[in-house]
Amino acid sequence: MVTWLEYGLRPIAEKTSFRLSSVSMKLSTNASEKRAFRRLVFLTYVTVVLGATLAPLSGGAYAAVSGLDKVVHVALFGGVAVLLCWNLALLNLRSATRVLAITVAFAALIELVQSMLWYRSGDLWDLLAGSLGGLIGVGFALFLADAKRPARERSS
Repeated sequence: MVTWLEYGLRPIAEKTSFRLSSVSMKLSTNASEKRAFRRLVFLTYVTVVLGATLAPLSGGAYAAVSGLDKVVHVALFGGVAVLLCWNLALLNLRSATRVLAITVAFAALIELVQSMLWYRSGDLWDLLAGSLGGLIGVGFALFLADAKRPARERSS
């Protein structure tokens, strides 16, 4: 027995000849397109970090919860480190050190710029929180890179 809803949708389905098997949900496997997508995600995230760290603060959310800004710095710069590792296809300790250095330099640059803005203030503790976030992000990326490798490669 055909319900009225199926009866109403059947002509639409027949006219469009829509079949789920004919729709390709596969992402592009082209290496240059993957690289471009990774860069776009990274640059979008960096833009969000810049906006969050350099925009004027409104409200007292940070004042209401002690240490909240440090947690935010750890999370933001941890994300920067993970996405940078993803862009560089982090697989070894040498590139991990490079990513950590870039993340710490980025955090230092933001704190320097904040110290020059009249509506923000640069803080050494924020720099340390951003550096800790970078360290956690690099460690997480190394863990993920190791987990992706086959077991026979991990044991050696």
